[in-house]
Amino acid sequence: MSASRLSDPSSYDVVVFGGGGGGSSFVASARAAGYSGSMLVVCSSADDGGHSGVLRTTYEHEKQPIVPPGDIVKVIGAGARVSSHDSQALRSRDARGRSVGNTLFEQAYVAALEARSQSPNTDAVRQLLDDATCAVDVCPVTPVPTDLQVSWGQGLTVRGEDVISETEFLQSHYAAMKLEVFRTDSRYTSAQASSFVMDAVRDCRQIVIAPSNPIISIGAALRPVQNSAPRYDLDMSTVAQKTIVVLGSQNPHHMSGAQVADHLAIIERSFGARIPTVAYAKTSKIPCGTDDLRDRNVIELPGVVSSRSADKNDPLSAHKPSVSHHPDFARQVLDASPPQQ
Repeated sequence: MSASRLSDPSSYDVVVFGGGGGGSSFVASARAAGYSGSMLVVCSSADDGGHSGVLRTTYEHEKQPIVPPGDIVKVIGAGARVSSHDSQALRSRDARGRSVGNTLFEQAYVAALEARSQSPNTDAVRQLLDDATCAVDVCPVTPVPTDLQVSWGQGLTVRGEDVISETEFLQSHYAAMKLEVFRTDSRYTSAQASSFVMDAVRDCRQIVIAPSNPIISIGAALRPVQNSAPRYDLDMSTVAQKTIVVLGSQNPHHMSGAQVADHLAIIERSFGARIPTVAYAKTSKIPCGTDDLRDRNVIELPGVVSSRSADKNDPLSAHKPSVSHHPDFARQVLDASPPQQ
């Protein structure tokens, strides 16, 4: 196991916040574009759906319960170089419908527990990064699962309680949704990011918010950073000046009825500051109104290729498109430096 993995938070040029879909496709696009800089991808610790939910329940009584590995292993798969742990292998499922990537993460986590590791989740991530010879570093926003647990199935669920139905989700704009829980629920407002993530956010040149679900993937990853900012004397308005929000591709099932302004409102509520620089593809499924990007620094991006997943073992596969970005998509974002205010 490489001791250099996840050991120096000041070593990253770019920090990306993204989920299993948008985060992994952005990493794949960056690799296709020939990006060779140092990148850290930060994933949510709140996923309670699918195999990740099963593993959370299985290990919830451990001193350090297992983090939901789904998004983590998908990003690692996208960054894999010369290993059998490539994207296809990590995304596949066994005969019982369990994610192979999640199972590999669980095995590494159990090995770390048996070795009496003080940080079994971090060690499990390091092991998988090394096994996959991953081109980027990946970590959860917290070293242990957040108390907030969210999942998306037939609606938005928070720790097993329905917040909004699928029908309401599809018929409502984001700004009109009844998501007060994300402003008031103590499990959400008290979640803290790790010192490693906070130091990386402070020291990096650029922060990229990848095109992922703004509530589950992005919101649950960004809010702990906002919550922790005062402890690290970090001004989120200052952090926003080196941040780019990418609105390049989204599952139209998730985004029906939403506008760019609604999408940005959710992200900025979780981030804790207005983000002046937005990267947007005109071919995006998210409608853009005349005033949505007024007074923003806009980076126009090329289109994306999106196709439906056909995973027979995943009952939600119809709602989980396989998204790939043109290499220029990531290249233009990574080459851009948000204008300093």
